[in-house]
Amino acid sequence: LFKHNPEINWQTGIVTLLCCPQECDGLGKPGHVRQTELDKRINVGHVYAKLRSLDNIDDDNDGVKPEEEIKRLVPPEYHDFWKVFSKHKSERFPEAKPWDHAIDLKDTFKPRKGHICQIQEM
Repeated sequence: LFKHNPEINWQTGIVTLLCCPQECDGLGKPGHVRQTELDKRINVGHVYAKLRSLDNIDDDNDGVKPEEEIKRLVPPEYHDFWKVFSKHKSERFPEAKPWDHAIDLKDTFKPRKGHICQIQEM
């Protein structure tokens, strides 16, 4: 938003994009979005909450949800991604890789307070 610097009319609920920077690969057509159009779009937070509710479905398949229940609870455009949010998948570690190793700390190690480095925008 900082780069695009949209014009916002708070009374009408219209956001107008007057210009688009070069980094946007030529998608710089002026346009606007009405608040009613934004309300019609799917809220990602609501989709996540709905998918997380799948973990509460009782079944005997060790975290695998019945497909009928998933189709009923999740919007059709997200059916391909429901496994990402399953409890079974979230409770397992990724496969071990050759570069994985332990970080063993000495028994005498005590963490020290240090200065927080500020990261400045460029």
